[in-house]
Amino acid sequence: MKAWLRFLRRATTPWDRTVLALVWVGAITGTVAAYGGGAPGARAEIVAGGEVVETVSLGEERELTVEGPLGTSHLRVRDGGIRFVPPSPAPRKIDLRAGWQRRVGDTAACVPNEVLVRVVGNRERPWDAINY
Repeated sequence: MKAWLRFLRRATTPWDRTVLALVWVGAITGTVAAYGGGAPGARAEIVAGGEVVETVSLGEERELTVEGPLGTSHLRVRDGGIRFVPPSPAPRKIDLRAGWQRRVGDTAACVPNEVLVRVVGNRERPWDAINY
């Protein structure tokens, strides 16, 4: 490690090291600003079959059921978040592993049952696409 520092000191000037440090700080700040989490969501839209079937407040605790082609999907709203809970009609139960959705722009889906949950608020993130 000391050899690396000696090389860095010989190969660069103090001005070069200052610019390098500023670039690193800018990169870290930009990454945190872009991906560091959005604002907490105020409500969640529940979409079934391509249409919004219900909008729920994330501030109240409740259980929901949504009908889809495979059966009934179950959702739980608690502590400012929403998630899929058992039992799930999906064969592989991937929707149950999505976890709590709390921030604006967060989404979870039960694709085989055509049920989607998205958290919305005052400010939406301009995503082009979401891969899951």
